[in-house]
Amino acid sequence: MKKKIVLMAMLALLVGCQGSPIQTGWEAGGNRKAMLGLSIGQSKADVVEVMGQPRKTEAYSRDGTNIEFWLYLTEGVGINRKMTDEHFTPLVFENGKLAGWGRNYYVERTQKYDIKIDQTIEQK
Repeated sequence: MKKKIVLMAMLALLVGCQGSPIQTGWEAGGNRKAMLGLSIGQSKADVVEVMGQPRKTEAYSRDGTNIEFWLYLTEGVGINRKMTDEHFTPLVFENGKLAGWGRNYYVERTQKYDIKIDQTIEQK
């Protein structure tokens, strides 16, 4: 009986903690599924309706173009692993409209506008 109680408590901790493998796995799976509803040219409001709020955002202005990157968790993390940019799928907005998404598109945009990004996101 005590083993069951301890096991249930541990499971509740894993599920309830932000950044836990179970929690990030659920969030990542939901985000991957939601991305199927995206279309080029959508407004930011349309994207929020499909995806919800992003975990992280970045914004830049280069050559008269406003560029925003919204990053959504699409890969869960394991126990004691740091969350890095590779766990996220970026959505790229140019002048308020969805221009594309995915790591390759993100890299292309940051190179085109000479934007340097190198960060690791710490789990809470």
